[in-house]
Amino acid sequence: VAVYRLHPLLPDGLLIDEDGTFFSLTELFAQKGQAVLRSAPERPQQLLNSVLKYPCGSLELHNYPAALRQLNPTALNGEPLPDSEQIDLAALELYRDRERGIQRYNDFRRALQLRPMKNFDDLTSYMNHVPNPDLVKSLVEAYGVNGIEDVDLLVGCLAEDKITGFAISETSFTIFLLMASRRLETDPFLNEKFTDEVYSSTGKAWVTKTLGLRDVLERHYPKVAKNIPPGQSAFTPYGKWPSKYTDM
Repeated sequence: VAVYRLHPLLPDGLLIDEDGTFFSLTELFAQKGQAVLRSAPERPQQLLNSVLKYPCGSLELHNYPAALRQLNPTALNGEPLPDSEQIDLAALELYRDRERGIQRYNDFRRALQLRPMKNFDDLTSYMNHVPNPDLVKSLVEAYGVNGIEDVDLLVGCLAEDKITGFAISETSFTIFLLMASRRLETDPFLNEKFTDEVYSSTGKAWVTKTLGLRDVLERHYPKVAKNIPPGQSAFTPYGKWPSKYTDM
């Protein structure tokens, strides 16, 4: 679970192209988010179009959504708790990993038969061999000059120099690769329960013929699917954030 903490992927909000409205991440939480979805019949489609068009955030240090660092959890009825109950989700994620005895970054890599990092320069230059002095400085401030063995798993995965063309670290990718194949092999609804009785013949046909997200969009949101360039994955952004939103 620790390597699936991908909150830096969240953008600061969603932009509606039709009228230029920008909904901040805070406005999209809980009951506020429900109100946004219901504010106009075309709003769900507009929000989905924004999700697909504009790039998500990068999985790196210093890119954690500010809205999640002053987050009001919701009660069971969906109402946000008062400000006195706010949580810093970034700090809470580190606390949870430590409380549960999750291995520190280097020990986790050793368990995966991956080479442990020698120091912070090595961590931030693992792939391109050019250390990032700003990240190294931040890591030294948090863990000490010789604190590479103390680095938390989440911090290490975000600081790790990425494989060219990859959004996630080698450490995270190794887990993703192992878990994806195991889920396909062990999910009963993709194996012994993949039957007409469970899915219906129509449902089975949908699963069998659906090759990707574009197919799902064409079935449920055809207008959104038409905006995706031909031959391009639906997961690949096809637009750029306006400059006023890139420095928020």
